[in-house]
Formats: sequence, C-alpha cells, structure tokens
Amino acid sequence: MRRAGWVCMFAAALSVMLPVVVLGIFAAGGSGQPLPVPATEEKAYEYQFVCTELGAPWDVAMLSDAVRAYAEGEDIEQYNPIITGLEFCRLREERYILVEHENDDGTTEAEWVADGVAYYDAADAILEYAGQDRLTLGYRDAAQFITSLQERAAAKGGEEVRYTVALENYTEAEYPDVLDAYIGLEEADRKGVVDLYEARYLPQLYGFDEYVPTDAVWSGNAGGMPDVTVGDVTRQELLEVAASLLNWPYLLGGKSARCGAPSGPLDCSGYVDWVYYQCFGKTVAGGGGTTSQWYASDEISASALRPGDLGFLRHPSQVGNGVYNHVGIYIGEIGGQRAWIHCGGSAYGYADRPLGRVGISVESGSNVSNPILGGTFAPAMKGCRFRYYRRPHFTFAGEEAEDEQTA
Repeated sequence: MRRAGWVCMFAAALSVMLPVVVLGIFAAGGSGQPLPVPATEEKAYEYQFVCTELGAPWDVAMLSDAVRAYAEGEDIEQYNPIITGLEFCRLREERYILVEHENDDGTTEAEWVADGVAYYDAADAILEYAGQDRLTLGYRDAAQFITSLQERAAAKGGEEVRYTVALENYTEAEYPDVLDAYIGLEEADRKGVVDLYEARYLPQLYGFDEYVPTDAVWSGNAGGMPDVTVGDVTRQELLEVAASLLNWPYLLGGKSARCGAPSGPLDCSGYVDWVYYQCFGKTVAGGGGTTSQWYASDEISASALRPGDLGFLRHPSQVGNGVYNHVGIYIGEIGGQRAWIHCGGSAYGYADRPLGRVGISVESGSNVSNPILGGTFAPAMKGCRFRYYRRPHFTFAGEEAEDEQTA
C-alpha cells in the first residue's frame, strides 16, 4: 500500500513539508514539474545497504539518481547505487617500501616505511583503479567491490613495495560540492536534495526512521557522554562513551561522525565510528561500513582481545547476496562469556525501538548486565556470537609506556 501510493505521497508531503523545495527541486531541465521518485522499497533498501558499506549518504545518493533518472526518462530501478555512492568517496592509497637497517650487534632488520600517499577522487577515478568503468561495473554488492580494491592494491605491490587502500568520505558540508562537481545537478536541485536529506524525508517515507532522537536524548547514561580528552583516552573511557548510547535506535545506513550526540539513528559500523570519533577525532576507516573497518584493522586471536577491539560476524568474502556482516566493540567478559556492546538491527529491538538499538550482548543467552557503568539496563539484549576479532589502529593512553616496559 505504501509503495503503490508512493508517488502521490511524495508530491503531497513535499507541498506540505517543504513548499520551497517543490519550486526548485527536480525541475529536470526546466520542466517545472515536481518529480515523483519511481523507486520500490526494495530499491531504497539496496541504496541503504550499498551506501552503508561505502560510507556514503544513501538518501542523498538515491535522490540524486532520482533527479537524473527523471530528467533522462530512465528507470531508477536499473541504476547501480555503487556508482553514485562512490561519488561521495575518495580512495586513499598509501605506498610502503621495505627498508633494511643494521643493528648494533651486526644483525640486519627490515621494516616497512611509508613512502607516499595518492588520492583518487569520486567514482570515475576509483572505478578506474579497480579496473572498471560505469558500463562494465558488474558488482552490485559494495563489500565485494571494496574487497576488489584491496586485491588490486595488493597486486600492485611486490617483495619490496606494498600498497594499502581505504575509502574516505566527504563530509556533510561538502555534499553540495559533490552534487555540483561529480553528479552535475543544477543549483536548485542541489539545494532541494540537501533540504530533503536534512529533513530525513526518505528514511521517514519508507518507514526506516520511525524514531529520530534529538541532541537532548541520552538513553543509557543520565549524565550524557562522559568528558574525555580527544586522542588521550583509556580503553575504559572509550567503553564509557560507548555505553552512553545504550538503547540508542538502529537504522541501516545511519552514520554520524561528529562530536556530541548523533544526528539520528545509527547502524552497527556507524555506531563504532561514532564512539571512536568521540575518543580520537577520527573514524576507524574513513567513515565506511563493516568491510572498510575490517581492512582498517589487524587480525588478533580471541586470547588477545582487549576492551575496544572489534568483533565481526563474518569475513568480508562471506558478505553479499543477502548475507550481511555485523560489528561490535569488545568490553570484556560477563559470567565467563565474551561480551560486546553493539548497535543491532530489528532482532535486537523492542516496542520503542522496533528497528533495533544499542545494547550489551554475551555470546549465548540474553543479558541485562552493564559492567561498564555498573548495574543493569533494560530490556534484555539477546546474544551475539562474533567470530572474527580485529584491532583498529589507535593507541590508548598509557599503552605505549606499558608496552615498552613489557618489552
């Protein structure tokens, strides 16, 4: 029913909610007609799923494609969201060379030394790096595409040279520039897309955004987020930041890499990035999803886990074709089980958070214990068994001196 009446709902809602936008957005070459976005719920979900992996704003990408599809008389159902999502990305390639040096005892030792950085901006440059173009791109799953970028970087290297790559994302303030320079929208359409994005129109239209918290909402910690010195935090302080969002709502594609309360619901990778951004002033992997966070961290064993490390349900090679990944932050043990704080989807929801929320899970059975802040939280969170363990590239306060003493 919602899908069948979508075109009328779109036009009617615009006329009530954003009357100025109706006059400018989606004019499509001067026709002056409001554009009905011809996308099914399944297509909207595809934009969400793809863009959350790329770290791109799914609703801006979808609205941009709707404008272009309408102007060209095309069907947005045939569009590949990866291409438009990549317009909001920059590929960072780091080059390392193997350098040998002689120790005082006459032995030699080799280490990898950074030897330059290159950037590839937006879709065409990134696709070329991957050996693809807009017409030949066969990937429909962003996780597989990101993995292909890693493979291309590895293939460029050798015994003495290696390359690593990571997708970085443009900030919200840069979206109008992206819409202009890379997507080619007219000024009125650029403004309309941004206005609709800021109004969270598409998430609410599709029922993806049933609860939009404000800056005043801090469900897990009545005192709000704890004070931390950015870049000089302990692992315990990071966990306290994470626990300040207990019961915060989930939304696939929800990102908010900014200081202070999130701008809206978060997904699992968006939640991890928000926590790390409060503590270190940067995200784990430039703002991308679980696949990007995987490649931006190092493999560790279960016995090496420390609070703040990441757990993943799957290897990136297992993601795609309706199979999703999930990421959480390790907090220690509860009752002899490994425990994680994470932002889970609808399986972890309840009446007030039907799409999911932030909570603390053990590997088996439900949990209400909150060892981070003490006491309990409600309602209980079902179990989650993370199988792969990774450590992001951050140094916590006191750990350098501790490691030197250990050495």
